[in-house]
Amino acid sequence: MKLAMKFPDQFCSVVSHSSCHNIARRPVEEPSNELRLILGSESANGKDDLFAIVENAEPSKLPAIRFDCGVDDFLLEDNRLFHQHLESLNIPHEYEEFPGEHSWAYWDVHVQEAIAFHCKALGINGGK
Repeated sequence: MKLAMKFPDQFCSVVSHSSCHNIARRPVEEPSNELRLILGSESANGKDDLFAIVENAEPSKLPAIRFDCGVDDFLLEDNRLFHQHLESLNIPHEYEEFPGEHSWAYWDVHVQEAIAFHCKALGINGGK
């Protein structure tokens, strides 16, 4: 999601399942090396904060956006917050919640919707 929002000219669509969209805004005492690579030296409102990226984006230039989360997923609130943020910015997107948790069983089911969404954005067979 972050890469598609930062480089919208490189993507026609983006889908995520059970994502931690507000990772830059979560309090972390000692960020891991991996987290520093993802967020850089800044966190909230920095150049790698997804919320800040979409605030500064031109909505008409963004790719088609879709994301979902399981209602029993520990990241459900992160997904709801990002959905609300996109709505407040009038950025078109699809967001859905389904039964399930943060697991391969959930993702295996919903990857089919992701493929259909990408097919539709690409204008190829398989899109709804």
